[in-house]
Amino acid sequence: MPNGSAVNQNAIDHYHKIIDECIAKGIEPVVTMFHLDLPQYLQDLGGATNSIFVDYFAAYADVLFNAYGDKVMKH
Repeated sequence: MPNGSAVNQNAIDHYHKIIDECIAKGIEPVVTMFHLDLPQYLQDLGGATNSIFVDYFAAYADVLFNAYGDKVMKH
């Protein structure tokens, strides 16, 4: 979600392929959500120090859950 709201469908599709390949090879995939790197749009708003970050992160979590939730374990 490079601009904070629009979903990058190419990225979603790319990670579907990776997850499917892991599953096919008997590897349990794990989706990680944060790697200390934010889209520039959110960084320009102050990053994680801006309270609006919580709303964007929740929306991002929903996208990942809806995209991959039927393929990966929920821990």
